[in-house]
Amino acid sequence: MKSNKIGILRIFEWTTLLLFVLGAFGPILMIIISSFKQDKDIFSYVPKLFFKPVFDNYEQLFLERPDFFNALLNSVIVTIGASLVIILLCIPAAYAYSRLYSKKFKLTSFYVILVRMFPPIIVMVPLYPIIRNLALNDTYFILIILYATFEISISTMLLKAFLDDIPKELDEQACIDGCNRFTAFIYIILPALAPGIIAAVVYVSVFAWNDFTFAFLVSGTATKTTPILIMEMQGLVEEGYLNWGTVFSASFIQLIPILIFIFLLQQKLVKGFTLGAVKG
Repeated sequence: MKSNKIGILRIFEWTTLLLFVLGAFGPILMIIISSFKQDKDIFSYVPKLFFKPVFDNYEQLFLERPDFFNALLNSVIVTIGASLVIILLCIPAAYAYSRLYSKKFKLTSFYVILVRMFPPIIVMVPLYPIIRNLALNDTYFILIILYATFEISISTMLLKAFLDDIPKELDEQACIDGCNRFTAFIYIILPALAPGIIAAVVYVSVFAWNDFTFAFLVSGTATKTTPILIMEMQGLVEEGYLNWGTVFSASFIQLIPILIFIFLLQQKLVKGFTLGAVKG
């Protein structure tokens, strides 16, 4: 009787997991499959599960939309730039919040989180006239700063949580061995913080890669990112100048770099958790 209950519970667990997986990967799978379909078969009333794959959509994307690959490069540049800014700013801030105790100092963490509570469009209302008057629109600099500023609060608190799990005795032991606070941070704390840094980079990179609001408001011809270009391509579909297959092929190509990036860093993140333990 007990084994039957365990079996039913296992079936329920696996069924629930399968539903979650289908819900998460279903849209991605649809994008991939539709990118290899003819336009007439993509939205057919009876979905075609078996069809002859075609590469016309990718060929049309390469020949007719070379600006897509410029937009892809722009996305890479602003994503890497935002990640670097986050690393340089959030690590010292997280270390200060974790290691330096002061009630007034801790109170500032509330204001750090407060910025992230507002939707991006509300933040941009007062900022846009300033950006335009300073002639910063359509530049990589403003996109990188906006992405980093909007995600700096969560990234700082995320790194602080990792730092809180690193024993302060490591700092003290390093100082006893002749290190000062800076060298102890560089040689002892920073390597132990590697999993947290990777987690913060993944978090910021996904946001910067997929952001639409900031890029739509401040980017232009020179710094247009892939979400903006794919939106423009959808407008051409509605006007009859482009097919949906090309849009799906562009969406699939746009997914590939960030999926590979997350997969590679995920492996290092797990490795950091398992091998970064302090030996007794």
